[in-house]
Amino acid sequence: MDYSKNVYIESGQEFNLNFKENMECFIRIVEYTPNEVVYSYRANSDGIITFPEAFHKDWSVTVNGEKAKVLKTNLIFRGVAVKEGQGEIVFTFHISQRFKVLLLIGFVSLLALVSLYLVPEKLKK
Repeated sequence: MDYSKNVYIESGQEFNLNFKENMECFIRIVEYTPNEVVYSYRANSDGIITFPEAFHKDWSVTVNGEKAKVLKTNLIFRGVAVKEGQGEIVFTFHISQRFKVLLLIGFVSLLALVSLYLVPEKLKK
């Protein structure tokens, strides 16, 4: 499969798109931060845009202010379906609750280890 002209998407996903034979899309990065990426785009057809950035379930996306589905494209990348015309795509990364809990456990464990090290030092004096 030629990934420069075709997009592989996991099975079971349906799209209501009006594809043309050759989609052309121009994309510009408007803002890029660790937790948010904003793009502007202009497309001559409905289609799916693949971004060469790693897919992760904690990314969300809006297209022209409306919530959309982050697609896992070409096995490892992020993608999104867009309609013909101009618009804005905003990817936002939300840290999962599980990660926050694990981070808290790690911090508390570190404090406990430091306390265990410092308390015996004070008792010796």
